[in-house]
Amino acid sequence: MPEVSAEEWDAFFSQHPQAHYQQSSCWGELKCGYGYDKPVYVIASTAGAQILFPRLPLGIKVGYIPNGPIGNHWQELWHEVDIACRKRGAIFLKVEPDHLEPVDDQLLEEMAGFQRVVEYIQPRRNIVLDLKGNAEDWLTNMHKTTRKNIRKAIKTGLILSESEDIPTFQKLVACTAKRRRFKPRDINYFQKLYNSCICKDRPKNCSLQGTLLIVSYQGTPLSGKIVLANGSRAWAVYTGTCEEQFDFKQNYLVYFEGMRWAASKGCLSYDLGGIPDYD
Repeated sequence: MPEVSAEEWDAFFSQHPQAHYQQSSCWGELKCGYGYDKPVYVIASTAGAQILFPRLPLGIKVGYIPNGPIGNHWQELWHEVDIACRKRGAIFLKVEPDHLEPVDDQLLEEMAGFQRVVEYIQPRRNIVLDLKGNAEDWLTNMHKTTRKNIRKAIKTGLILSESEDIPTFQKLVACTAKRRRFKPRDINYFQKLYNSCICKDRPKNCSLQGTLLIVSYQGTPLSGKIVLANGSRAWAVYTGTCEEQFDFKQNYLVYFEGMRWAASKGCLSYDLGGIPDYD
């Protein structure tokens, strides 16, 4: 079974509760239209990969597998991946395995023939929280300042809700971007992300699920977060906060409530994102 449809890929993806969200068809379809061509799904025996094709200057094409492949026995997959990439005129293939895959002899054997490089698009070191136990257990294990700030946010009377309000969330992200001096994603991107990965109309066969959490005070939105989950894993994907008018430690609350939402979906880990490869 070489190239497969999105529906067939969703069924394969759903059989792997440890698979990264960037290997879901929902994520691949999101990237399509934002600098990427339509994703390609390849399955060979017990291994599979979603291949993205970023658009580069001068019409150059490359293949890219972020946080994949998934499954076992990757050696059986590479021939089919090579055919798919050549068919689309890719001049090379970049593969970045999930950071859960240890760089050991087995991984090197699985990727025999690849040239190892030190430049990564996806971070190789992530901050991952253990969700075993309950909310009180998490608080007990946190640094006392973090614990204090979360409890302060709760006592302040902040209101948390699961929301569909993408315009408000994008404004919170833009506020963060202005403060930290980076270019934010536009509202259309976040709306497509919501439609692809969170709303009820997302692909029914895909096991990926998500939520948009908004924290408000007296009707004023202060912080928001998009969280995605698959199987036993959850990821804090995008965050926005506005601290100019109020600072009630709202960021601490939205992180904590993201953990609670993930645990309610059966997740055992909560990924806060990557950190640089240098100390």
